[in-house]
Amino acid sequence: MQLINFFRQLFFIPHYILFLLSANKAVISKDLLANNVEKLNFFTLTNMLVQSKYFRNLFYFRINHFLTKILRLYAPQAETFIIDINTKLGAGLHLAHPYATSIGENSTLITSLLLAKKMERSL
Repeated sequence: MQLINFFRQLFFIPHYILFLLSANKAVISKDLLANNVEKLNFFTLTNMLVQSKYFRNLFYFRINHFLTKILRLYAPQAETFIIDINTKLGAGLHLAHPYATSIGENSTLITSLLLAKKMERSL
């Protein structure tokens, strides 16, 4: 099983290159730490990308490069989790069963969590 996972990780070499060139490298590193990755290297990043489609969504959002559209063809995102391009997400985000929202640093999203702002209605 580890050998199969190793070969799957090789398909994520372009992802790692984009990570190295990204202006958001420090933010993505904090996201990995929030997801219990102890040491950041090629294998820990690519393993997270192989194992978690939710993290893949976050990764593509953080990279924000036109090449990610090509990478999504063979490494798709989770279809049930959408991050709007205008969403403000802090570093250190851990995604358990997420839905798109605006969250600060070191946050964890869990199933059935609703964060909202109460809007005052004027009559």
